[in-house]
Amino acid sequence: MKIQMDNKGKCYGCAACANICPQNAIRMQRDEEGFVYPVIDEALCVECGGCASVCPIEQEVPEAGEDVRYYGFQTTDTQLLRESASGGAFSVLAGMFWKAGGNLICGAAMDEDKTVRHICCRSEEELYRLRNSKYVESEAWDGIGEVLRQLRQGSKVLFSGTPCQVDGLRQTVEQMSGNLRDNLLLVDIVCNGVGSPAVWSKYINALEKKEQQKVQSFRFRDKRAEYGRAVSWVLEDGAERAELLANNCYSFWYQRGFITRPSCYQCKYASLNRPGDITLGDFHGLQDEEFALKRGVSLVIGNTAKGREFCRQLQKEGLLKEYSGEQVLQPRLQGPIKKTPLRAIFMKDCRTLCWEDFMKKYGAIGGSKLR
Repeated sequence: MKIQMDNKGKCYGCAACANICPQNAIRMQRDEEGFVYPVIDEALCVECGGCASVCPIEQEVPEAGEDVRYYGFQTTDTQLLRESASGGAFSVLAGMFWKAGGNLICGAAMDEDKTVRHICCRSEEELYRLRNSKYVESEAWDGIGEVLRQLRQGSKVLFSGTPCQVDGLRQTVEQMSGNLRDNLLLVDIVCNGVGSPAVWSKYINALEKKEQQKVQSFRFRDKRAEYGRAVSWVLEDGAERAELLANNCYSFWYQRGFITRPSCYQCKYASLNRPGDITLGDFHGLQDEEFALKRGVSLVIGNTAKGREFCRQLQKEGLLKEYSGEQVLQPRLQGPIKKTPLRAIFMKDCRTLCWEDFMKKYGAIGGSKLR
């Protein structure tokens, strides 16, 4: 039985189906909101059922066992801490992976055209592109395809992504011949959902129109404000701009569920049951004064024996403290983001109205008056 695409709420866009298909009968295509969905070429499909066998929607999430370990982490590298969205755990883990003989690290990066896509890094010098949060759905299928090719060649790979992307890759690798899973370290993130690439594109175009020049780079979390509660961007002429998260319309729409992928509202990964070897996120609500809380602390969860071994080594690179599962609970580990009743009309207006008219209607939602 092949996957059925009659309900967008039942597709994460992870592209596992496209990557497993032996006939290359599945391609990923964007809808009007910018989210990707599989399209099956019926002339090529042989009904092998490979796509359904790796689809995260169809599979159970691994249950958290008694051996799972929960940590707070903050790097002692002050520059790295400043450049990271939280406590720097991802960059430190990536560096440890290189030193352990890793060959490739794949994660989400923002291109010059402001498109978020998964890229593959082959040196530590490239890792800066994978730092910081990206509140937009990533084009992951090409990156995942390269990960699979490298695993077949015997490379050791670290893959970082949303839980559904990680689970899709995990299911795919476990369906393939050989012990490829042994060479793959999976890192999933505590995810608030993925934002609409179409809304993001419209926002960036309006921002560049206002600035009268191209935006060179954009950071969704800037630590010039405490706890990283600011966004910032660098313009073509080198000028820097910053805005509080509370005043940035795109960030507000993302955080409040206006622009989230339909399947994210019923995400089954919004719990302590995780698909990765390691889970990373912000340690929201931590009150431990041993950490410099305003500078950001990473939540680190060791889900598997392989993941826990890497987690324990973090103590060599910063402050690492263990907590209970109850102590690390936060909204996206207790349930998915809520869908706002305004979503349908909001997304329709974003598609059909010019930016000026759109902001006249929705600019007050989020505070920013980007016109």
